[in-house]
Amino acid sequence: MPGVVNTQAAWLEKHEVVEVVYDPKLTTLAELVAKAKGIRKFSKAWLGSEEDLAQAKKLLKDKAVPMSGKVRRAKDTDQLFYLRGSIFWKLGLEGPQAVRVNALLAKKADATQVLSPNQKVQLANLRKQAAKSKQGPKRK
Repeated sequence: MPGVVNTQAAWLEKHEVVEVVYDPKLTTLAELVAKAKGIRKFSKAWLGSEEDLAQAKKLLKDKAVPMSGKVRRAKDTDQLFYLRGSIFWKLGLEGPQAVRVNALLAKKADATQVLSPNQKVQLANLRKQAAKSKQGPKRK
């Protein structure tokens, strides 16, 4: 989503959560909340400021709750879960681009749309190498 700078899997109050960092110049809390409501596993939005909580309560009612306790980062194997299990992982993506590719892969969408032309060439080469290794050695 444009404006989302970073996401990470985390734990808060015994709940598995996704911590979202966004640029308010590029997206609004209302847009984030609307997007979150469309996610299948969405149950609550924990908000840190009273202003954000009040705004989210208008849209989410009782699903907007004040954040209490500390957000604990989930273990590394839970970060960028979909990206890690794909050939895209070999591209060495970082930051917002890695987050976007991970989100697109989770939705089974075309993740190549956020790659540079050079990365698309690298991906094509990786796919060719993977296809060759599946074929096994050539027999004479």
